[in-house]
Amino acid sequence: TPTCIKNIKRYQITSALSSLCIRAIAQENMSNQKYGQIQSPTLMFFSSRSCPLCQRLTNDLRQINEKEKRLGILQVDAGDEARWAPELLHYKVTSVPAFILLDKQGQAVLSTSQPRSYEQMRQVLGSFVARATQH
Repeated sequence: TPTCIKNIKRYQITSALSSLCIRAIAQENMSNQKYGQIQSPTLMFFSSRSCPLCQRLTNDLRQINEKEKRLGILQVDAGDEARWAPELLHYKVTSVPAFILLDKQGQAVLSTSQPRSYEQMRQVLGSFVARATQH
């Protein structure tokens, strides 16, 4: 089963998004049958146990989890291809780490395209969290 980190609180980062590796993606529904009802924005984090960058970002997600209460996080082990193949294909995840941001309706609104340095991925993570929690 994936590691689930739920209920994240406010986290903001100030940086120019032009240098970040973010792309808007088509409106796609996340299956309520597989994941249950999505009631808040959700960050899907595709990672692998053998990926050092993924492990560092997992620690950041734990810290965010302690602060943020308006964002759900679903960590997906991309190494378990048999279980997660539909999601890997659906969201076109070809490398890890990767983030997909889902809105409250389960629509994918942002995703990362390629992993970068730890600092850049932290900036991406911060911008995703800020977008998910803004009102």
